Amino acid sequence: MKKPFQFNPWLALLLSMFLPPLCGFAQTNSAVLRGTISDPTGARVPAATVVLEEINQGGGREATADSEGTSVFTNLNPMEARPGWFQKRN
Repeated sequence: MKKPFQFNPWLALLLSMFLPPLCGFAQTNSAVLRGTISDPTGARVPAATVVLEEINQGGGREATADSEGTSVFTNLNPMEARPGWFQKRN
């Protein structure tokens, strides 16, 4: 007959010391912002330049939309920002 599970306080102490630091690796301070650019009719706008303007410190970042009108900003630090765009001129 198999012995039932028995609580081991030393094992619990050992796990409580080593598991929390491993959980900390799952947290990150960067983000990804993805969006789709479309005109007033709802058609996607390829190759549009999108600007993410940082409000508090000034400056910002630019991304160019792909052929589907999707733009992606990666490795964003925590900040307060607002999206903007450059109008395409013919």
